[in-house]
Amino acid sequence: MISDDLYKKVCSYCAKAERCPQEVEEWLRRHQVEEMSELVIERLKEERFIDEERFIHAYCADKLRFSGWGPFKIKHELYRRDLPEGLVDRIVSVVQEEEDARAILQRLLVKRLSMLSDPSPEEIQQKVIGWAMNKGFYLEDILSILKELRAS
Repeated sequence: MISDDLYKKVCSYCAKAERCPQEVEEWLRRHQVEEMSELVIERLKEERFIDEERFIHAYCADKLRFSGWGPFKIKHELYRRDLPEGLVDRIVSVVQEEEDARAILQRLLVKRLSMLSDPSPEEIQQKVIGWAMNKGFYLEDILSILKELRAS
């Protein structure tokens, strides 16, 4: 049986931001009540305090918009949270379209290129490609946008 006090605290934790089941489990572990985690998480899901789909969508949109992360890095972080792969792949694709990830990548690349002043264009391009891949963007998208930028 879950105590009302514990449940209110967990609900408050979930109400402050979108949470995934793994984050709630960690919170319960920190508060030494991990033996009840399954019951608590099921109840939170039933009452829609935890919704994996909603969490993935919010996480993806925030990381793309505010952190400038690409789909590869976003998916990797979501997989680390033990979220269903199919759901992650589907929602990340949807958010990439909704948020116009290509335009975000283009803005990031333009900004990054303006910051570099290496002697050769090849060195600049290599640095920008490495930087963008580290942010989680795919090589083919990076190269495509760099080609467009050179053409304009």
